[in-house]
Amino acid sequence: ASMSNKDIFTLTRRLGGLQVETRILAHNHAHIIGKASVDLLQGATLLETQEALGYMRSRVTRRIFDGFMAVLGALVHPVVLAASRLSSAKSFWRALGRRTRRWPEVLAGRCTLVGYREQDGFVPPEEWALRPGVFSVTDSLGPRYSGKPEEADQLYWSYVRRQSAMVDWLIVMRAIRVLRQS
Repeated sequence: ASMSNKDIFTLTRRLGGLQVETRILAHNHAHIIGKASVDLLQGATLLETQEALGYMRSRVTRRIFDGFMAVLGALVHPVVLAASRLSSAKSFWRALGRRTRRWPEVLAGRCTLVGYREQDGFVPPEEWALRPGVFSVTDSLGPRYSGKPEEADQLYWSYVRRQSAMVDWLIVMRAIRVLRQS
């Protein structure tokens, strides 16, 4: 009861690579949550329940989704560039073009589709295994995002616990909608 989910997650990540068995007994519960062999550094998925540590995608699953989306984005990039030259909504198309221009970086594995934006000043703890992304978690909030470090910490922690291809898709779609409204 004295440890937060973040503390449990951080300590479990630090044990990555070791053949250890973890057991978690939540305060006032009769169910033990456990997994033999926590090997997060090798990209294995974390199988503890979402209440305890959340779901963390494997690196392979993330790369497949990122690669698929990057190929689609690369195919769309010439259309976005043409629209930015021809459209009256140039600011939207230019902003989207800055994103689609980064698809080769995603394909090369230098960044991810959804991650954090280094320019925002928030750098997540290493244990969260988040990387810079074309879209940041905060992009989907638009003007509702205050930019406060505490808010960023909460948003990214929530993302770390719930990340999946569907969550990434929703963040990207909401971020594009916010770009369009700007």
